[in-house]
Amino acid sequence: MEDPFSAVIPFLKAPQELVAVQEMLPQGPQNPPLEVVEGPSTFNDLRRLEVDSRLGYTSQHSLEKYCNVGGYSSFCGTF
Repeated sequence: MEDPFSAVIPFLKAPQELVAVQEMLPQGPQNPPLEVVEGPSTFNDLRRLEVDSRLGYTSQHSLEKYCNVGGYSSFCGTF
């Protein structure tokens, strides 16, 4: 059975959604504010980003991985 969460979904169209994601991420010189870039992304990668943040890992690795999902540049800050 195909994983229902692997479907490509629209992501971060509204400013309040971006704020919600930014609040999950550690902020600082290595983690500048994020920008919305139009494009599809997957639920699993967003979940991974959230889990990494809660465990206290830097968002750098997750965001770099996230940017390359399926060849899309869908959620890329300035690294």
